[in-house]
Amino acid sequence: MKFPVRTTIGLATLLIAGGTIYGWGIGLFYPCGPLDGVLKLSRCTVVARYEATRIEAMLAGPEGHVLSVLRGDGPEPGVRQLLVQTDLADGSTGNTVELVDIPNAASWMSAALSPDGTLLAASLFDGRPIVIDRASGRTRVTIEPFYNVAMVGFLDDTRVMIDRGNTSSGRPPAMAAMVYSATDGTRLADISGSPTLPLYRQGLANAVSPDGKVLVQHEETLADSGVIALRIADSAFADWANPLAVAPLGAWGLSEHIWPEVWISPEGAYVAASFDGARSWGEDTSALLIWEVASRKLVQRIPTNQASWDLLVWLPDRRVAAARFNLDSRRSEIAVIDY
Repeated sequence: MKFPVRTTIGLATLLIAGGTIYGWGIGLFYPCGPLDGVLKLSRCTVVARYEATRIEAMLAGPEGHVLSVLRGDGPEPGVRQLLVQTDLADGSTGNTVELVDIPNAASWMSAALSPDGTLLAASLFDGRPIVIDRASGRTRVTIEPFYNVAMVGFLDDTRVMIDRGNTSSGRPPAMAAMVYSATDGTRLADISGSPTLPLYRQGLANAVSPDGKVLVQHEETLADSGVIALRIADSAFADWANPLAVAPLGAWGLSEHIWPEVWISPEGAYVAASFDGARSWGEDTSALLIWEVASRKLVQRIPTNQASWDLLVWLPDRRVAAARFNLDSRRSEIAVIDY
């Protein structure tokens, strides 16, 4: 049976329109989405993919590389966790080390690399903070007696800082830390103020600039407003009213926002945040956003679907590396994003 040409064209038009609408609804046209991977229309490029794998931590490595902690998917993975060096130019992998003392199923809360690059500090969920030898993957020190430490970092190559964490109110960081030996785990001192600032360049709902002068906080907006906001304030006058950095994001369908992860660039000129809300067909509810601090101007917005951007590393030349885990494909990806 043959259809008239006009009918055939009409049916084809309906199919194309329907496919386009469906593709739009599921994020087919997103930056770093399926079509963008072929057509290269955005400033977002996926450089590495890991099947059935979660990226637990990601840190700036040698020039042009990132260091990632890879964990097998599922509640009880049958493979060791790995510390992997990834070349961001081509996604190639080198210097892979098994983290032989880390439970396969461990989830990471915070991680930091020592200034000389030889040690890795980690805070594990339901575990104590530890110091790992990067070359061997062995745990060198376990810091007693704390569990679920919110922030870990290095004061220098031989001393580790920990901040046990804030209350659930989202108040600004206390900027106070305990210092331990990275050699034997001995508690050395309690410190506050500027020496602790490396701990707070990223955080949940809060971050502080490297010089300590700027405080960034999540500002709650109405769940169905379609707008999210960060408050960028002078940390010396944190209670004063300040202009907001805002961006469009779809209806959340929640009574209040899930707190975003927030990162401030090394020079303090830009701030990034990853918002992840309940899925809603046709709505951008999860996205990575980057603003210029001085102007509050939104300079990049990368929505994602069935995933969230939950790790970020600042790179030279106004680029970031970010990671996400897709809930459908069970695949992790690392992307490089220009802003």
